[in-house]
Amino acid sequence: MIHDLKLWPEYFDVVASGVKSFEVRKNDRKFAVGDELLLREWEPRTESYTGRVTRKRVTYMAHGLGNVGVVGPIRGLSLGYVVLALGRVDDSMGCGLESGNSTMAGEVRPVDLVVSGDDSSAS
Repeated sequence: MIHDLKLWPEYFDVVASGVKSFEVRKNDRKFAVGDELLLREWEPRTESYTGRVTRKRVTYMAHGLGNVGVVGPIRGLSLGYVVLALGRVDDSMGCGLESGNSTMAGEVRPVDLVVSGDDSSAS
């Protein structure tokens, strides 16, 4: 499954380059290992996309358990949230972009996409 997600500018370059190899997200999309993330840079001040996009594959997931079994002030990842480990996308699998707009695995390139939904949980 392909998930079209917003990614704020302060995180975009480090995710695209692989320096930041994870995302913490609310699991409102039923993420799964093997899913593809189409991460589009979102500028919250102007409430618009910048045109930069990168693709990543979910390679591992850690599910939040909330405060169950957690001692003292140490808090775990909240229930309903996940940590997604990010890997490169194999180009042979495609990303759902129109022909001519596809990118190399992990490559950052401006694209013009139409958004059909909103993702307000950019991290």
